[in-house]
Amino acid sequence: MLDKLRLEIDSFDAVLTETLYRRFAAAARVAAYKKERGLAVYQPEREAAVLNKIAGIMKNKSFGVEIQELYRHIFQLSRRVQIHQVFPYNMVFIGFMGSGKSTIGRYLAEISGYNYYDVDTMIEQQAGQSVQEIFSIHGEKHFRSLEREVVERLRTVDHAVIACGGGVVLDAANVSHLKEKGKFIWLKAAPETVYERLKHQNNRPLIKDKNFDDIKNLLKSREGLYGAVADYEVATDGKLISDIGHDIMNMITNTAK
Repeated sequence: MLDKLRLEIDSFDAVLTETLYRRFAAAARVAAYKKERGLAVYQPEREAAVLNKIAGIMKNKSFGVEIQELYRHIFQLSRRVQIHQVFPYNMVFIGFMGSGKSTIGRYLAEISGYNYYDVDTMIEQQAGQSVQEIFSIHGEKHFRSLEREVVERLRTVDHAVIACGGGVVLDAANVSHLKEKGKFIWLKAAPETVYERLKHQNNRPLIKDKNFDDIKNLLKSREGLYGAVADYEVATDGKLISDIGHDIMNMITNTAK
């Protein structure tokens, strides 16, 4: 009996696999159509409408929750297919500390279906110490060496969102490695915004005990480096995370070559 049931499931899997292949292939064609006409790849209202339609056509509601959850994952994978169809690069977020690289990066990974990598987090995992501890015990030179090693490992990743530390652009090798498969998205924030976001944080060694003018001057010294390597620039002041994310999605998918 069990073997018979398993054979039945196998037959369903064969149909499902072929159907999913055809669905993703259609998603790729939709992406090409959208790009040609300058339409947004990410359209949450369309996904919501499909979920409502599915809920309405299900004859048996016993597995309704599971089916809708599966479709949400299918939507995410379809987004990844569509985005990579029109933007075949990693999204590499650069910018000064406090500009929102980690927050926006995680959000873009979620809506794009891309894998997410945070360079500072990877450094901490490799060292077994926080960034603050690395700076305090070993100094900035050692931190930059670890940063270079992590970036080197990221050369091979694909379908990725990569959030970089503010100083990653100080090393030309880092820029070169990340540019191999990625486009740089510079998240910009005014000094006042950065100061308000960071003034109560004690885990940022480069700005610890620094006042507004110190932060403003450090930011100004980095702007030329960010601007020289950025493929896209996005202001984050006074904007919702979702609005920034949607703006970035539309920008990169409509301008990528």
